[in-house]
Amino acid sequence: MKKFKPNEMRVTALAHHRNGVCGDPFYVALIDWNDNVDCLPSEAKVRKMVATYRPEVDGDSGWYKIGCTTDIAVFDIDELAKGNIAMAKGNSWRGDHFVVTVHKAVMKEQDKLKKQIKGGK
Repeated sequence: MKKFKPNEMRVTALAHHRNGVCGDPFYVALIDWNDNVDCLPSEAKVRKMVATYRPEVDGDSGWYKIGCTTDIAVFDIDELAKGNIAMAKGNSWRGDHFVVTVHKAVMKEQDKLKKQIKGGK
């Protein structure tokens, strides 16, 4: 695996959830994140994160818009496993630091879907 740079994050899995009959659909992303901004790449301590993200839908086309929204929630998976869902007590994260990375992954998935619909691979 490629070494992580300080503050680097990578989406390792992405899933779309339709959210039942009347809920707003959203994505769930698993993210590996080196939150140590001062370390060397060889010293990276990767934190496992999960994010929920709801991109904005273009009303005319039905596809997701290019620009990011800030409708994102991010949690440390190890803290969730401990039952920690508290704000400002070890499991609250700035979504704006993650949203661009997650949005890029969503748009990449959308591009794949568009190609499949058009008959491409």
